Amino acid sequence: EDDEVVMRRAAKVSAENSAAEVMPSPAGSSNAKQSLPLMEYVYNVVRFIDAILSNNATDDHCKEFVKQGGLEPLIKIPSLPNIAIQFASSRACMDVAITLKDILTLSQDGT
Repeated sequence: EDDEVVMRRAAKVSAENSAAEVMPSPAGSSNAKQSLPLMEYVYNVVRFIDAILSNNATDDHCKEFVKQGGLEPLIKIPSLPNIAIQFASSRACMDVAITLKDILTLSQDGT
C-alpha cells in the first residue's frame, strides 16, 4: 500500500510542478518572474517513478499504477502549456517515453 501512495503522490507532484514553469517573485521584490526548472522536475519525477516500477520482481506495481490512473498524468506531461519548447529534444522527454513504454510492457496481461 505504501508503494501505491508513493506512486500517486509522485504523479500528483509531477502534475502540480508542471502547472507552471515561471513563478512570480516573492512579495517585496521586483516584478521580474523567476524561472522554475520544470524539465528537471519532470526528469527527476519520471526517473523516480520508473525506478519504483521497474525494480520489482513482479509486475504488480505497474498494474496497480495503471489501475490507479497513474498513466494519465505521465501522458499529459509533453502537452503541458508551460513546458519549454526544447522539451521534445530533452532527456526528460526521452525518460517520459521510456517510462511509459516500460509501464505498458510490464502491465500487459500476456493475452
